[in-house]
Amino acid sequence: MPTLMLLERKENWQIQGLTAIHHLFLTPEVVEKRKPLSLIARRAGWVGCNIRLDLIAPDAKIQVVNLNKEASPEFVRRSFQRFNRLKAVPLNSRGWATLTLRVIRSLNRRQFSLGEIYAQEQLFAALYPGNNNIRAKMRQQLQVLRDLGYLEFCGCGTYRLLI
Repeated sequence: MPTLMLLERKENWQIQGLTAIHHLFLTPEVVEKRKPLSLIARRAGWVGCNIRLDLIAPDAKIQVVNLNKEASPEFVRRSFQRFNRLKAVPLNSRGWATLTLRVIRSLNRRQFSLGEIYAQEQLFAALYPGNNNIRAKMRQQLQVLRDLGYLEFCGCGTYRLLI
């Protein structure tokens, strides 16, 4: 999966922003299938897709250029490299891990509780309607993120974000 690049420009083609979406966060869950084109369309039956940027963790969005100012190459490289450990998670499970990371980031705190993650159960259930063990899967993903070095388990159902 290639890295997705989002370019923002002014009418005079001056670049305002360039955001790279880390390829390890582009999971099947963030790709939304569109309706096929009608039978009378020139490309009848063709099916496109939408990339659901709202389902991608903020960590995946790497600002290469922001407000006409370029980020240093070292910053961009470090931003990409810090998630290389996600390669160890199979693609069919990576969506769970990146969704869990997105939910953790939405709490806007370094330390959080399992209960706060459970409070987002409906979001997980909506994205994975076939899963009947959502809470167990959420706990598993916290363990996956811990084992990858992104979280620390502090005991008594509390965790600390390390990245």
